[in-house]
Amino acid sequence: MTALLTRMKMVSRLLLLTAALAELVAAVAARHRSEAPASKAVELLEKLWRQGRAELNDEVVRYERLKQWCTDTAASKKSEIEDGEEKEERTSAVVERTEAAVAAVQEDIEELVAKASKLDEKRSHTEKRRQDESSTYITSDQELQKSIRAVQRASFLLRDKTDPESKAAAASELQTAPRDTALAALQVEDPGFAASSILEMLTKLSERFHGELEDLRKAETHAKQEHELLLNQLEMEHEGMEAALRTKRSALGDAQRAQKEAGEDLEDVRKDLQQDKKYVEDLQVMCSLKADSFKKRRSSRQAELEALKAAVGLIRDKAVA
Repeated sequence: MTALLTRMKMVSRLLLLTAALAELVAAVAARHRSEAPASKAVELLEKLWRQGRAELNDEVVRYERLKQWCTDTAASKKSEIEDGEEKEERTSAVVERTEAAVAAVQEDIEELVAKASKLDEKRSHTEKRRQDESSTYITSDQELQKSIRAVQRASFLLRDKTDPESKAAAASELQTAPRDTALAALQVEDPGFAASSILEMLTKLSERFHGELEDLRKAETHAKQEHELLLNQLEMEHEGMEAALRTKRSALGDAQRAQKEAGEDLEDVRKDLQQDKKYVEDLQVMCSLKADSFKKRRSSRQAELEALKAAVGLIRDKAVA
């Protein structure tokens, strides 16, 4: 607005100067009876008018080029923004897929860890049960061996001896045995039992204890074998679980890296898209300002040309008069 006012003032001053010049030219021409000063002034003003017209045409050409550049650039950026928005949509989908992949692998890992924990609990329980079974076996084995020794000593004391002292000693031995020998001790002390019957009873009792000891040891051997097989099976399952966990953790690392890369890509895409949109906004503002400025300059330039044209007419009229 300030530039326009300045030009309008210049045009007004130009008109006033032209009018004064016309008066001067007319006076000189009247004194010398010649049109030379008037023609020189007209020639000068027409030259100024042609220069002004040429400058206006050049400015119009430059503005049209700028206007076309604004149009082409805006169209190009619009296409880039559309491509950027499509890329943003695709990249967002990739981010969602990678996030889902990470969540799925993490869920698998949590499930494997839970299974591994249960497997460890099962192994611990198995070990505890085996320890309890082994402790029970050791106690039973010791009791049977002690009972067998007691029966053997009692049999030795009664062999070829039936006196009360021998019977009492044999009964005492039997009473120290932890297994079922209390009844046998009473029978040994009973005078009604013959020595042969007592020895036969002790022999059967010894055979029974030996049989129980053999069955106990066989059961213990079988239990150990079963325990080892179960431990081997649990170990294999544990190794398989560890291998699966390693694989899943490696897959989780890959998925997390892919998620990170996709997130960074999306961030870059959005940043570029934001910059393009900002560029278009600035471009529109700049081109609008350039258009307004051109319109003002063209209007001022046209006013100057009209003033020059009017000045030429005025001088000619004064010179004729």
